[in-house]
Amino acid sequence: MFKLLLKKQLTELFRNYFIDRKTGKLRSKKQIAVFIAVFFFALAMFSASIYPIVQIMAAQLVPTGDGWLYFAFFGALSVGLGVFGSVFNTYNTLYTSKDNDFLLSMPVKPSVILDSRMASAYIMSLLFEAIIYVPMTVQYIAVSGFSAAAVIFTVLSMFIMAFLVLALTCLFGWFIALISSRVRNKSAITVAFYVILLGGYYYVMVRLNSVITNVVANTEKFGSLFSKYLYPLGAFGRGCTGDILDFLIFSVIALGAFFIARTVMSRTFISLATANKGLKKRGYKQDDIKSKSVSSALLYKESRKFFGTPLYLMNAGTGALFAVAASVAAIIKADAMRTLIDGQLGAYKNVLPAAAACAVCIFFAMNSSTASAVSLEGKSLWILQSMPVRAGDALMAKIRLEFIFNVIPAVIAVCSLAYVIKAGAVCALLMTALVAAFILLSAAKGLKLNLKKPNLTWTNEVVPIKQDMPVLFSMLFSFAVILVCLGVTFALSALPPAVPLVIITAGIAACAFITLRWIKTKGARIFEEL
Repeated sequence: MFKLLLKKQLTELFRNYFIDRKTGKLRSKKQIAVFIAVFFFALAMFSASIYPIVQIMAAQLVPTGDGWLYFAFFGALSVGLGVFGSVFNTYNTLYTSKDNDFLLSMPVKPSVILDSRMASAYIMSLLFEAIIYVPMTVQYIAVSGFSAAAVIFTVLSMFIMAFLVLALTCLFGWFIALISSRVRNKSAITVAFYVILLGGYYYVMVRLNSVITNVVANTEKFGSLFSKYLYPLGAFGRGCTGDILDFLIFSVIALGAFFIARTVMSRTFISLATANKGLKKRGYKQDDIKSKSVSSALLYKESRKFFGTPLYLMNAGTGALFAVAASVAAIIKADAMRTLIDGQLGAYKNVLPAAAACAVCIFFAMNSSTASAVSLEGKSLWILQSMPVRAGDALMAKIRLEFIFNVIPAVIAVCSLAYVIKAGAVCALLMTALVAAFILLSAAKGLKLNLKKPNLTWTNEVVPIKQDMPVLFSMLFSFAVILVCLGVTFALSALPPAVPLVIITAGIAACAFITLRWIKTKGARIFEEL
């Protein structure tokens, strides 16, 4: 039964690579090979971005006999990336899957269900960990030379480290589920935890270069830190260099942490997976019912779904949050930014307004809620289809939600950058129009892609929100639009700043109008037939 459930979890996790959503049939071997190749190519690109840092550290630490510190440092980074990348996937896989009640009602031991889901989470943790682990190992061998013992211990340590990452992600997921079961607004708790985790991740990445410099310059200080206060990582580093005792100590710590996490979760899995959120039922209170127009009612329905689904809100709302944060930072650092612009970009002043608007668009290229809006209806789609509303109105409500949610942070970001670059009132208005048109086009294109490739058979919200092709292609489309806009901007750099802004805004608005027209006509018919 464990193998069957694990196969089910992996099939759901990588379903897009093997099954054509449109036909429901198995893809050809050639298509499967292409999808898998693209997946591993993306992982390789992430690893390649880490490689320059790995080269610097290896060249400085390995020849001096501090190879264990090199492994300990990057082991800490791989643990952090593994936890950051898979904690919410683990939480949703374990506790919010739609088939929890169904599986628990079958003659299957809950421990088998838990173990199968932890096994799929282990695979995800291993993949995220490998992004740093592979270049770390390759560069160590390149600098120190091939050693069979070092290779064996390093490879084994990668699989053992994944158990430590899994233990941490499971405990974090358990903690989120525990708190969510006791509060009414679980979205706020989950989003707050995500923001803290994401803020910590970006803080580390921003300061990574200075940290590397400090590690290289103060090997004794950081060696003492890993030996005393981060002992498991210190043992990991020494184990990777061939120290058998430290390798065994690290293995015991990592596997022990996993078994502790597994024990804690096994005792609370059923109660948390089937929790009614620990809330008292609201008593009926007679009151007047306020009627809403069709468009308002549909928008209210979409907003309830958006703000009531933590993963949905995080995946399609983080860009707006960072846009506001960047706006505040730009105002605070306005003088420094102006000095930099005058010194480095003085010859490109005509393109600054349009380039600044494109920079704002980058934040909202990642905020496509419409790319999964149709799929998230799931098996409840018939309810919306049976309502006395036009399909076009139901689809436009999804677009309006994304536009309304993003446009206010976008205006704040545009105004702050316009203030920094001293764009003037006319250019500031045109910049706002450009970004607003971009948000509308992104929303419309995301919905169009989702209508063409809907996924209504999911059991875990992670699949339509983070793993389906419409989400990926919607983001790629938005970034492609930004690149085209930048190309047009620099091609028209000899003209006054307002000219490229007008041309780009008109082009984006025209594309948005055409896409919206398709959604109201052909898209509405597709929606009715789903």
